[in-house]
Amino acid sequence: MNARPQRNRIALGTVQFGMPYGISNTSGKVPFSEVERMLDFASEKGVNTLDTAIGYGDSEKVLGRAGVGTFQIVSKLPPIPKREADVKSWVKRQIDQSLSNLNLDHIYALLLHKPDDLLGEHGKDIALALTEIRSEGIIRKLGVSIYSPDNFNEFSEKIDIDLVQCPFNIMDRRMLLNNWDLNLKKLNIEIHTRSVFLQGLLLMPKSAIPRKFDRWAPILEKWHNWLEEYGQLPTQTCLALALSTSSIDRVLIGATNLNQLEENLKFAELSSSISYPDLACTDEDLINPSRWETI
Repeated sequence: MNARPQRNRIALGTVQFGMPYGISNTSGKVPFSEVERMLDFASEKGVNTLDTAIGYGDSEKVLGRAGVGTFQIVSKLPPIPKREADVKSWVKRQIDQSLSNLNLDHIYALLLHKPDDLLGEHGKDIALALTEIRSEGIIRKLGVSIYSPDNFNEFSEKIDIDLVQCPFNIMDRRMLLNNWDLNLKKLNIEIHTRSVFLQGLLLMPKSAIPRKFDRWAPILEKWHNWLEEYGQLPTQTCLALALSTSSIDRVLIGATNLNQLEENLKFAELSSSISYPDLACTDEDLINPSRWETI
């Protein structure tokens, strides 16, 4: 009888299962047969958390077809339509459809993809609907997916937050400013981080980086020079930084095929005692990939 694998702090992002995603993704959406192999391998390695969203193409349906009952599923509620009259019913319909897509009767967590909705005219109805659904056991944890810690306090005043998903990588370390992460832990709030590779930018060779990033050439040059000087691989370095941050409960990574997932999980198992370069940056045009289309 095989021993159960040790729980892994890596969470697998599944946006690529439902749509092409990422600046360095050249292979498009992951074929279903490859999805099945990736999920099997992730399970073998103790990865027990999958991240998806209603807005990730047909990612949820792909997961439902593959069968994900042994995983903790984190999904996300899309932005509220501007002219939606009955917000509470809309929220419940979205969650019912999500569960149907996933072929599950409950999920681990549901995050607001656009938590600013909590601050709008329908904020109270959204919070009430989600709190009721949590109390019914359909979702275990409620949370928010944020781009920075700036507005978190406003969101937490509107709803009892159990989980926060936020960016964290070698260039975006805002999560650590003023011990924000440690304050969340004191409130028993789970922290999942995404963008560990800055949507693939940190893994790209210098020659492949799009010209629109030329204005940040000095910081990117410093990154590549450091890797070369210390003989470090970018994937291992990025993962080691996140996994060495004890406040982080899950480090979210994506992969476009089984080989890439195997490589990422292999690197995640390696520890590193290296002093990381000081590349912390607060320029949101660089560290917030949602702005890249406009630069």
